[in-house]
Amino acid sequence: MKKSKKSSIQNNKNSLADAAYEKIKRMIITLHYKPGEYINETEICNELNFTRAPVHEAIHRLASDKLVQIIPRKGVIVQPISLDEITHIIEVRNINEPYCCMRAAENATPKEIDQMVALLDKTPQMIEDRDVVGLVDLDRQFHLIIANASKNPVLADMLSGLYSRISRYWVATWTSSKKLQLVYDEHLNILKKIKSRNAKAAASAMEEHIDSIDLTQLYGPIIRLKSHQR
Repeated sequence: MKKSKKSSIQNNKNSLADAAYEKIKRMIITLHYKPGEYINETEICNELNFTRAPVHEAIHRLASDKLVQIIPRKGVIVQPISLDEITHIIEVRNINEPYCCMRAAENATPKEIDQMVALLDKTPQMIEDRDVVGLVDLDRQFHLIIANASKNPVLADMLSGLYSRISRYWVATWTSSKKLQLVYDEHLNILKKIKSRNAKAAASAMEEHIDSIDLTQLYGPIIRLKSHQR
């Protein structure tokens, strides 16, 4: 049965909104749009070559994700950097991700494990190239695969939002090769435990990974970002 013209138009609108959402989100995560910066829908349309409707919808989705704020009669502002926010996100991750990783060790499909292996295989060259944006994106994808492999869609959806919110902090603070190598080594350890189907060890590896985050090393770069906020 052929799809109706109305259905095709709606699907196209949804597709454009999704594309606009992903592009704007990436520009926020990579700090192209700075924390505290006002962004204009018309300028975004011109920069990304979208019409107004999908951009408008994308902005409202990003507001739900806590990546922008819509301020009545003033406009749209990129969510400002907050030291409290990163602390709270890490606390929530520490509560939920070890359990998520445990479930992934029990439920991950061979395809999901292969996807994690393929991602980590790219890491050494990216570290050598100091491709921080690429590594942060890889980190987010790695954790998303684990979240989806838990086979708990509610948990995966919650963690997906947290990964988007925290990624821009990593772009700002992953400034040393030592830190990049540490993250890689911890990812390898997590993957090893998932592949071995050792649920308890996988949970411990994820807990160690999150506990290794040194908040004191984040303060300097984050405070410098905060100083540029309006």
